[in-house]
Amino acid sequence: MCDWLPLNYRVHKHDNNNDNKSNNNNDIISNDKRSTLCCLCQSNAPETTEHMFSCPALREEQNTLRANIDQVFKKWSIPYSALGHLPYVNLKSQWIHMLQKKLSKNKKSLTLSNEKMQQLIEDYWAANKNNRHKKFPHFWRSVSLVLRRYRCNCSHKHSCELRNCWSAPPSLVALLQKHFNLEVDGMGDALHHSCYLKEWYSLYQEDKIFGAKHDFFKQEIKGKNVM
Repeated sequence: MCDWLPLNYRVHKHDNNNDNKSNNNNDIISNDKRSTLCCLCQSNAPETTEHMFSCPALREEQNTLRANIDQVFKKWSIPYSALGHLPYVNLKSQWIHMLQKKLSKNKKSLTLSNEKMQQLIEDYWAANKNNRHKKFPHFWRSVSLVLRRYRCNCSHKHSCELRNCWSAPPSLVALLQKHFNLEVDGMGDALHHSCYLKEWYSLYQEDKIFGAKHDFFKQEIKGKNVM
């Protein structure tokens, strides 16, 4: 509560007052600022107490902490402890566990990080806000189609979709978005689009279920900054 945890921002925010001197003051400021950033994720954000509870790299620990707190509240029968809990939060956590089990059983599928699973679920829910009957089997079929696109052993000459399997580092996208006010990811797909950009376009129709807009070259994007 008082921000007393020895996180990078608290430990290094006053490093420029140390006895270490350099001829280039800009380098000192730059190095000091870099030392305050979170080392676990690539969001290029200062490691503060607030960031620790929202850091993408600690998603599993955060969900475990919330679950343990809920269990203690229920055990103690604290009045009104359930108020403010959105009903879909626990459901999303269940979907992550179900998706992990599905992927672990399918040996031929690509491996997805917990952060990417979380992003796929968030994209699916955001793109289907008006659908009150969202079901995991439908979500799983959509994920399977996306993974099947990149499943290839490259045993003979062909046009492999893995050639499109690339994306800019999240920290770089966050920096470009901040300084150039980028709004649109023009060449993304369900697995390779940035969460820092409001809109994203895909060449694949099936990515619409995750919030994509189809075919960047047929869209009207005047007045928008595109990456």
